[in-house]
Amino acid sequence: MTTQEILAFVVAVIVLLGVPGPTNTLLAASGATAGFSRSLRLVPAELGGYLTAITVLVGAIGPMIGGDPAATAGLKLIAAVWLAISAVGLWRRGGDGVAGADRPIGPARVYLTTLFNPKAMVVAFALLPPGPPDVLLGRVAIFAVLVVIVGSHWIWLGCLLAGAARQVVVPHRILRGASVILGSFAVMLVGSVLSGSL
Repeated sequence: MTTQEILAFVVAVIVLLGVPGPTNTLLAASGATAGFSRSLRLVPAELGGYLTAITVLVGAIGPMIGGDPAATAGLKLIAAVWLAISAVGLWRRGGDGVAGADRPIGPARVYLTTLFNPKAMVVAFALLPPGPPDVLLGRVAIFAVLVVIVGSHWIWLGCLLAGAARQVVVPHRILRGASVILGSFAVMLVGSVLSGSL
């Protein structure tokens, strides 16, 4: 890879990871409710989710589905179902008040949410074009470093927002807000499938 290609890849990944999404919502909610240091344990789960998804998508699913719109729609629907389940779980925890908000968001939820995150499909099919293994591994290594950096910033942002609005936004409301956001992503995924089939 040339320096220009590396720079373009880095910028594309930062923009993609920086956009609010399901995983970022969980990281920020955890930062707001559990604090920065307790939430850092979620970053390896995020990275594991992305790497698992990318490996499966590039190595197995991509070659099988090719450009099949029905298969792509199926993947989106699976992601939407997981996001809906996760949204309901967060909503219920937020309804438990302080007791629910005190239970931290776990690595398993972040891993599974990231595993089904549509951003993984963008990385696998758009940002990691076919090429020599050393180039692919180089891009994956850069991606992994950027996941850690951007994920940590989302946790920090959650801490910052919670600190700035401590009197107005209480932890169980943060969980309820995160639930609404995850539910919105699920609806958008289903909408994109339906609009594609019309």
